Amino acid sequence: MNKQFPIYLLIIMLLAATVVSCNKKDEPETTTDSDYSSYSYTSTLVSTFSLQANTKILSGLDSVTFAIDQERGLIYNADSLPYGTRVNALCVNVTTASTVRSKEFIVKNGTVQQDTTITYTSSNSNDSIDFTGDVTLRVVSYDNQHTRDYKVKVNVHQQEPDTIVWDASRRRDLPNVLSSLQASKTVMRNGEFLCLVNDNGNFVLSTASDPMSGSWSKIVISFPFVPNVSSFAATTDALYILDETGELYSSSDDGTNWNHCGVAWNTLIGAYGDRVLGVKTTAHRGCTTSILNVQILCPLQSPTTSPLAV
Repeated sequence: MNKQFPIYLLIIMLLAATVVSCNKKDEPETTTDSDYSSYSYTSTLVSTFSLQANTKILSGLDSVTFAIDQERGLIYNADSLPYGTRVNALCVNVTTASTVRSKEFIVKNGTVQQDTTITYTSSNSNDSIDFTGDVTLRVVSYDNQHTRDYKVKVNVHQQEPDTIVWDASRRRDLPNVLSSLQASKTVMRNGEFLCLVNDNGNFVLSTASDPMSGSWSKIVISFPFVPNVSSFAATTDALYILDETGELYSSSDDGTNWNHCGVAWNTLIGAYGDRVLGVKTTAHRGCTTSILNVQILCPLQSPTTSPLAV
C-alpha cells in the first residue's frame, strides 16, 4: 500500500526554502582587508592643484591650469608662466580624493627655502612655497599604510623675449589704452618693460619693472619723423625704430633724442644684446632681380650685410 506524502508538508517545506534563500540575499557582504587596503591607497590621489591669486606676482595666477599625471606622479603647468614671473613664494590649493593623514611639501635647493618641509592643512594653506627648487608633494593615507609622492613643477618661460604680447585680460593694465589708441608695441630690456603707444597722434613711451602693479613712468616723445610703432625695438643700450619710409633711427637717452643711423631697412627684425637686426632689399649687379639681405647694426659701426635669398 502506497503512502501519500501530505500536501501541506510539501507546502511548508517550499516556504521554508524560500525564506532561507531570501535571508542569504539580505546578508551584508563581508569587507575584506584587501578592500580596505585598496581604499587606503586610492585616498592618496591628488584630485586638484592650483595656485592662489596674487596680483603682485601675476594677474590671473589662480586661473593657471595644472596637469596631474597620476601614473608618473607629476604635477605641472603645461603652459609656462611669462618670463620673469617670481615663483619663490607661491601659495597653493590642494585637494585629495578622500581624507588623508597628512599632505607635505618637501622643498630642496630653492633660492629661499633650501631644505624645508611644509605641512599643508586648511588652516595654514597660506604658507608660501619656493618652487625654484625641487618640490615634492607627499600624501599619506589616513591609516598611515600608504604614501604617494608627486613632483611639482611650476614652469616659467626661460627665454627673454624681445617683444611682449598682451592678452585681452591684461590690456586694461597698459598705459594710455584709450578708445583713440592707434598702435602699440611693448618690448623688454634689462628687466624693464617699455611700451610705446600712438594715442591719436601722440606718442607716449612708458616704462615699468612690474607692469601688473599699474605703476608706469611716462614720457611724451616728439619724433622728428613719422615712426612705425610696430618696428620699435630695444637693445641693451639703445632704442631703435623705423620711420614710415624705412629709415632707421636710434636713441641712447631713452627716447628723448633720436639720431639717423644712415641705413634704410624694409623690416627691423629685433635686437640681440647690443645689436639690432634688419632686412633690406637691394639691386643685384644691375639686374631687376633683388636680393634680400640681413643687416646687423653694431653700436657706432657701419652695418654688416649677409645675403639671405635671391
